[in-house]
Amino acid sequence: MSIRIGKNATIILNRTGNFRITSEYRLGNSWYVSSTYAGGTSNGQFDTPWKTIQNVRTAIDNNTIKQGDTIYFKRGDTFSGTFNFYYKTGPYTFSAYGTGNKPKFICTGVTVDQLFDIQGSSYLTFDNFEITDPTLNPTDRSELAKIQVAFRVQLGSSNITIQNCDISLVGIAAVFTDSTSTNIFSGCNVSNLRMIVNDVSPDNDYGANAINLQSSNNVIINNVFSGCWAESYDYIYDGGGIEFFEEGAIIENNIIAYNTFYDNNGSFEFGSSNDGIANNPIQNNIIAYNKFVNCSSIFYINNNGQYKTSVSNLQLYNNVILQTTASRTGGKRMFGMAVTEPAVNNIITFKNNIFYLSNTGSLVATSSLFSSNNLVHSNNVYTLFNGSKVGFTTGSTDFFSTGSNPTYWADISNADPISWSYNPTLGSILINNGTNVNQTLDFAGNSVSTPPEIGILEYI
Repeated sequence: MSIRIGKNATIILNRTGNFRITSEYRLGNSWYVSSTYAGGTSNGQFDTPWKTIQNVRTAIDNNTIKQGDTIYFKRGDTFSGTFNFYYKTGPYTFSAYGTGNKPKFICTGVTVDQLFDIQGSSYLTFDNFEITDPTLNPTDRSELAKIQVAFRVQLGSSNITIQNCDISLVGIAAVFTDSTSTNIFSGCNVSNLRMIVNDVSPDNDYGANAINLQSSNNVIINNVFSGCWAESYDYIYDGGGIEFFEEGAIIENNIIAYNTFYDNNGSFEFGSSNDGIANNPIQNNIIAYNKFVNCSSIFYINNNGQYKTSVSNLQLYNNVILQTTASRTGGKRMFGMAVTEPAVNNIITFKNNIFYLSNTGSLVATSSLFSSNNLVHSNNVYTLFNGSKVGFTTGSTDFFSTGSNPTYWADISNADPISWSYNPTLGSILINNGTNVNQTLDFAGNSVSTPPEIGILEYI
């Protein structure tokens, strides 16, 4: 995948989401920042680095740091304070140097709306950072986030890349607001999140989401989202993987692929601002080649009430969906929405997925909520036991496997399915039984065959 940077350069994006920039731009300067540097001279050079985020902000504002430059923060060092980046066109790259742990960006105990605030800017890359809050107890899920948002991308920003970052103990890892587009969130590990609002007022708690997505044409790939939940007065638990939140713009053509979702309070929620009107559709988004392990549900659509929205042509291809533990959300439906919408065609298309449900009474979906025209589906594998059911009429191209030990995967001996091997076994029902969905690479980066396998991996 390539993205043109005006007339000067092109970003080449590979399967993992990492990128390189072609050399039409001048080779920029390198600048260095170390919070543990004790020398007197501090001018951003390798032997005399800057010491603070404020030093970097000043150098950007006075044009010492120029388009094409890279700013390196020292590994093992800790940096505090907010990083504001306003109305700059890159490329600018912020990364790490040295050995050891990733440079750590922290909260100082004061609540901040966002740690990295990106407004009206484009072609910025943030690579190999850790963002966390050492003032919070990592085992207390009732504490409120003091870093409410790690990265807020807003006010027309585009082509912002956040990659290879570890983000924990915040409210939301990244927010891409309605006026932004064409951003990349890749190779990150987001875990152990906290609520932003959690009080006794009814139906207003929120937070503990990995990503809040309000815009179009974004790429979210090769991440691990785990432990995205926290305690809530309103809902007992809240949070989850990715929230599609319509607040002034159509949300479409986003690609969410090759990610692992594990132990979250749901995987996707679709909603809007609290005016009770579905102003702009959420449509034509692709969710492909992901692992969903014990997240209680795949999606819930608020298609009625205070946070009403409209969803169509949501495309789920070649995912593995497992629920082997009790549901944290309280519900047992993998697909859910508030009310029936029999007049709406193709709310969701799902093909080449594997559903492995052992939680007692689980449902993929229910015909009492989803009418047949809402669901376009084929070539899925269902392994259902302990009373779990599909809940709707399947087709002739679907497959059923009974019992808790299916033979189509290479190794499911580990007690925790996050550690299972999802490689197809020779001769299994997964091989060559998928249908073409125009995807080219599997979860491991292998080329997809024609026809493709069912599930996340090709047989090699």
